[in-house]
Amino acid sequence: MIERDRSGVSTTAMKKIAVILLAVSSVAFGSPIPLLTSAPTNSASQMQRTQQPVQTEESYITRSGAVQLDANALLPVSSINGQRIASQSVYTEQLISLEFFSGEETTVIVSSESRPTPESISLIGRLPNRKFASFSMVVDPIHYMISLQNPESDTLFRVVGDTESGAGQVFEIDLKQMTDVQHLPPLVPPTD
Repeated sequence: MIERDRSGVSTTAMKKIAVILLAVSSVAFGSPIPLLTSAPTNSASQMQRTQQPVQTEESYITRSGAVQLDANALLPVSSINGQRIASQSVYTEQLISLEFFSGEETTVIVSSESRPTPESISLIGRLPNRKFASFSMVVDPIHYMISLQNPESDTLFRVVGDTESGAGQVFEIDLKQMTDVQHLPPLVPPTD
């Protein structure tokens, strides 16, 4: 005799469906892919960095630091022509890990991805369990840019860097300290 619930669906079938959904969700949300890590302040880089509070006219910048992007995960070097091309890996619904400062890891769920050109990739995402937090990342063969904003903690992280070396600089910004009409100073990636 087959057991059925009130709707007439077999309980065995419901258990199988639950196991399949659990398996799919564990694949979709497995271990985070580490894309950005904090870098030692003494790393050989083209960018001047500090992990101490920033002493600038912009009182809303609370600290800055060095970071390292795993550029090969997003733009591997082609074995055919030696040029960087956008990875064909699927990042949508994947977890990625970002470590802006040493010991402070942030996990992001990628909501969408695009490849505007064969040599660039763009990721959009959100923080788990955060209603209004937003994440964006754009990587091309020369530069990369990351923005992570969490209005619940009034924090914005901005990162720019050099794709080839992976070296970059992160700025933590206190949104409460910014005036309503405040334009952030431009972050210019390093030049060779």
